[in-house]
Amino acid sequence: MPVNVDSNNTDIMDAAGETTHTIRVLGDTNDRYRQDSNGAMAWGSGSAPVDVVLQRTGTGTLELTLGALAASKGAPVQLTATGALTHTANAGRINSINSAAGITLTLPAATGSGDTYEFYNQTTITSGSTLIQVASASDFIVGNVVAAIAAATNSFDTANTGTSTSESDTITLNGSTKGGIKGDWIRLVDLVANHWQVNGILSASGTPVTPFSAAV
Repeated sequence: MPVNVDSNNTDIMDAAGETTHTIRVLGDTNDRYRQDSNGAMAWGSGSAPVDVVLQRTGTGTLELTLGALAASKGAPVQLTATGALTHTANAGRINSINSAAGITLTLPAATGSGDTYEFYNQTTITSGSTLIQVASASDFIVGNVVAAIAAATNSFDTANTGTSTSESDTITLNGSTKGGIKGDWIRLVDLVANHWQVNGILSASGTPVTPFSAAV
């Protein structure tokens, strides 16, 4: 509640970030709408904590957060161990791969959500390989990456066979001929059901070869 109201009918709050307004429907256990003294607005179902937040985060910056109130979609995610990627934790964010020994990253099932997963290779792979793979044999990857060495560039396309059993479904970065050098970048988009679209820029040593395979 405001501690004072000035002559312009402006609510004067005691501190920044205080809740100024909430809305619930009879029977709700959580807020459907919440506003605080910083101007942040949050929405939820009423049966769970608010999960969508719109707020000013800096000069000229308005941020929309999808997920828990404390989560931020802007911060990069550090990936240091093998695991499954999720919409909540990884979509719409830079996923920074930080493992010299390589890890295996499994995408969620492609449903046509439009989710984008961007990968930045933060650490050059020196042993093993990093794999980015689909969730099941029903999914596949279509697109291409550019691999560069010295002054030359090579473009590698996915299999594009037209059958899910032989389409590309795995990207392998080995720290040399298939990329995996610090600074490499890959983007995957959940385009339609069972279909991931890929593009990227890789660095290579030796003679570059395709990073795509059908391995799932």
